[in-house]
Amino acid sequence: PHRADTILLESVVRPEAWWIQAALGGAVYDARRSVVIGRVSPGLQAGRRFNFWGVFVTAELDHVFDFTFDTRRLDVLNLGVGGEFLNFMGHVRSTLAAGASVLLSRTSIDEPGEVGWFVDFRPGALRWGIGDAWAFELSPLSVDVIVPVTEGIPLIVLSFMTTLSVEWSVQ
Repeated sequence: PHRADTILLESVVRPEAWWIQAALGGAVYDARRSVVIGRVSPGLQAGRRFNFWGVFVTAELDHVFDFTFDTRRLDVLNLGVGGEFLNFMGHVRSTLAAGASVLLSRTSIDEPGEVGWFVDFRPGALRWGIGDAWAFELSPLSVDVIVPVTEGIPLIVLSFMTTLSVEWSVQ
């Protein structure tokens, strides 16, 4: 029996499941240089969940619009792997991902094809279940560092991102 004023949370963990997630992230500030930028990052993640832990691969296409330099738009492809931990019945998700960052656009000193690295840390994304297979996720604040050029003068973008995601899982 339950009382009428009791709120029951349904688990969003979906243990032992494969999942895929489409995401759209954004930022308006480069913390390293203290300048206002526009940054849009559509991406995909796919992985396997083992109870409250999981592993995934990630692909993200970063578009950085920086009006303080000659380069008006910087395009970078991030490919990597990550790990996740779900808490509070899957309603809070923490992730850490890292991998290769590939420069896709030309700058005044760098050529497309340069390969560096990236790190993406999302300490507390909020998740809501939608039916048995879907979830909506809001990551209000994550730390994202992309360094597609490491030689000579490194090209570094440090942003605090906000990301919205939709996930589909199958058990």
